[in-house]
Amino acid sequence: MRALSSGLFLLVLLLLFSNLGSYGLLEDNEARFFDMSWEMLETGDWITPHLNFINHFHKPPLTFWLVGSSLKVFGASEWAGRLPIALVSLCLLGFVSQWGDRKPGHGSLWATLILITSIEYWFLSRLVLTDMVLALTVGSALYGFWRLRESSSRLWSLLFWLSLGLSFLTKGPVGLAIVGLTLLCYRLLGGNAAWRFLLRPEGPVLAALVACPWYIIESIRFKGLISYLLHFQTVDRVVTEVHGRGGPIWFYIPVILAGFFPWSPALWVAFRDGFKRREDKDLFLLAWILGPLLLFSLSGSKLPTYLLPLYPAFAMLLARSLDSPRSARSVAISCSVGLFVFSLALIMFLNLGLPPEIAPNLTTLIWVSVASGSGTVLSLYLCWTSRSKAAIASVGLSFATVLLLLGTGIGKSDAAYSARRLAEVLREQEAESIVVEFKDHLHGLPYYLKQRIVQISYPREIQFEQSRDYRRFLYDSPEEFLASLKPNQQVLVITRDSDLKLAETLFHSSEHIRVGNWEILKVRATDV
Repeated sequence: MRALSSGLFLLVLLLLFSNLGSYGLLEDNEARFFDMSWEMLETGDWITPHLNFINHFHKPPLTFWLVGSSLKVFGASEWAGRLPIALVSLCLLGFVSQWGDRKPGHGSLWATLILITSIEYWFLSRLVLTDMVLALTVGSALYGFWRLRESSSRLWSLLFWLSLGLSFLTKGPVGLAIVGLTLLCYRLLGGNAAWRFLLRPEGPVLAALVACPWYIIESIRFKGLISYLLHFQTVDRVVTEVHGRGGPIWFYIPVILAGFFPWSPALWVAFRDGFKRREDKDLFLLAWILGPLLLFSLSGSKLPTYLLPLYPAFAMLLARSLDSPRSARSVAISCSVGLFVFSLALIMFLNLGLPPEIAPNLTTLIWVSVASGSGTVLSLYLCWTSRSKAAIASVGLSFATVLLLLGTGIGKSDAAYSARRLAEVLREQEAESIVVEFKDHLHGLPYYLKQRIVQISYPREIQFEQSRDYRRFLYDSPEEFLASLKPNQQVLVITRDSDLKLAETLFHSSEHIRVGNWEILKVRATDV
């Protein structure tokens, strides 16, 4: 048991922390949140978030505080920015390992292996995003609630409320909604729990003391901020499609199939067994999945990352099925077949030719196909010889190898997904050039260039910006910007491929450099 635990722990550390800084900040969300954290250091303002040095309140600041603190301690780098998220992921895996079934089948170890090798969980544990922080706060709150069934200690009650307070500082009311719907669904399914702790006054007081000060301070400074955060950024995301992220009610079915791979082909076993056993833990895990999943499916705003807080429940529910030899065999066969389909699809993809964006990763993808193919052969053989758990371990270890290979090779596509290579090319140009973005904003550029970027024809929310200094960096049209230039001033205009023709017309220049998915248009003031 100890050897298995140690081996799994080493595998987790390898998956979470290897090559964290080998690839540039991915546009746009990761780069945006990293830049907002870095700007806290640059401005010295740890209260009000900024994006390109303009007030930006899309998310509360907890994630930015964590990342910014790491940048301050270790220096500004991709590795330092991603480190807190990887540590948060490690903490969540720790809760799962403590929560899992401690039986001869080592349910807690299986749940940990399943979770860390699910592709979306692994990927989001290595990016500067708010989703992993939210997943931890939700998971720790539900862990505290569950432990209260075993112990009346106020410690677990305080953990529950502290986690809720921190979730409010991460993504507003979303964490509260996930936890609340889980508990409601658990009650409707007939779950057995002591609910009186919710009435203890110290719990809500603790949550309020954690969550409210930042909201109070900023609402005093910025009129209308509370309505903006709670209504426009939260309620409107659920009940409208104002943010342009709508989708059909079945949107999350393919997300689960892809995001929880290689284990998603076996989820039917987990749900079948959970509803069949109907033990209290099964009901709780099912509630953790079904309640929030219904909310996200009906929401007017849908993104694949929204489901991340549900993945621990998927992993633990599936791990519980492994206690049954018959179910373990079904899981092994389902995942082995899934890995076979993945390997076959990858080989066909390689034969069809790679898109330019990922062509540099050809060698990596070949090794990925070798790793998945080898894992497929081994796992199918173990299924045939009735060694189900060995087959499941083979699936997990082979896909862990796949993930490690992907983590090593992702940096080769920097130019397509990150502003890092673009910034290198910009630094090679005339030193006094003004860098301008047309109809777009690459969120990583302010960090990589260590300067404020001029934006043209790019809508920004400036209602909370009290300083008028932003007018020197935010223009409604190219004409307005060009009129402000000094004679013979060189300008480097960054634009998407799709907007290049328009940019050439408006800026009166056709000299450009292509970098990945972006174009650098050279403009001199005397030419316009």
